[in-house]
Amino acid sequence: TSITINDNNSNANAVSAIPPLIQQLPIFNGGGIGGNGGVGGKNPPRSTSLSIVPARENSTVATALRQLTKEPTYDSDLAAESCLLELLPVKNKEFRTLEKGILKVSILRDDEDETPPKETYDDVSKRLLETLQYLDDQRNKLAPVFNMDDSTTLSIEKATRGETLLENLRKELVSLLSLIQNYDVETNGRILQQQKRTLRALAEVGELLVDIFPYDVPTKEKFSFLPRLLGRAKITFTIVRPATSSKGRLGTTNRDVVLGNVTILADGFAAPI
Repeated sequence: TSITINDNNSNANAVSAIPPLIQQLPIFNGGGIGGNGGVGGKNPPRSTSLSIVPARENSTVATALRQLTKEPTYDSDLAAESCLLELLPVKNKEFRTLEKGILKVSILRDDEDETPPKETYDDVSKRLLETLQYLDDQRNKLAPVFNMDDSTTLSIEKATRGETLLENLRKELVSLLSLIQNYDVETNGRILQQQKRTLRALAEVGELLVDIFPYDVPTKEKFSFLPRLLGRAKITFTIVRPATSSKGRLGTTNRDVVLGNVTILADGFAAPI
């Protein structure tokens, strides 16, 4: 059998990548055994179109699973979580291994137009289970970092908060694993939100793994009176409509009305002043 390159195929030039020795085989030299196609030249060669299909069009379960072996990265859906974790001056190997393990879940969103096959969910579930086991095995290496100038009270508070945050991280990780193991067509959106919660829980653990502030912050002259934040802090603003004594468009109220709360995470690692 001979293989004829279809001239209309935009990838036809890819045949040039075929090694010369392979091109000498009968299927590439225009004939079969005997040189004229078929045995002894009796059978005419059959022409076949050879097309080089892009990886996305030729995707298979195996191709999807191979993506899990690549170095996981943040996507646009995890922009905030990317800032929280990548700005942390933490070199703890176990911490970064957990981060990569949670990021592997993102493969489930690689193709927005297609639902990943069951095998992909199963493989992600298996790897996330390994991440959970890794957290349990390496938990003692994720304990808070204590500094020489920490008071006894502060050290106790750090240890207590560290245990609370690690337990919360494990809870979020278990919830993420449960969603993936029991997936359905409506699950992917919930998986993304749970992945975000898990990464944020990891970031909170990481805040206690910073030994010293990574750079000097000016304290003299024009900077001397400015407040500084050498870490991170959650700040909640309560929006209140004050009481009014005169009747207006919204009526008369004799008490303040709470409209809602807005919570921000101030990051001193990004902007300490």
